[in-house]
Amino acid sequence: MRKRVGVGVRQVRTAPEYGHIYDHFAIDYEYESGVHMTSMCRQIPNCQNSVSEALHGTSGFYQVDRWTVTGAKPRKFSTRDIEEGPYIQEHTDLIAGIRAGNPENELKEGTESTLTATMGRMSAYTGKLVTWEQALSPRKA
Repeated sequence: MRKRVGVGVRQVRTAPEYGHIYDHFAIDYEYESGVHMTSMCRQIPNCQNSVSEALHGTSGFYQVDRWTVTGAKPRKFSTRDIEEGPYIQEHTDLIAGIRAGNPENELKEGTESTLTATMGRMSAYTGKLVTWEQALSPRKA
């Protein structure tokens, strides 16, 4: 079962121009395999702000914003990996696929990624656990 539990608060961004958006969130994403991903973000002036994720699996731990993997297969990403980042690589792969006549189709991954993020926000704003099935059937959420 894929499920999300999240918390968030509107603490500083309270002026009308911000609407009703929270200024910080913490979400626990749990996947069928038992892997947990924690996502946190804070956007408050004069704080140590961060938008970051951490994955906890049976064989290790990955801290996304620190570019490190610990556990069975530890890895510290290179300076080049960090400087180029995943966005350059995804464009490199896309262009190579187009040139080879085999463009990448990442529609499914993009859709699932968007729903995953939306579920986290749904959980934080409602204060309830949200499952994949509930998110796909809004009357149940």
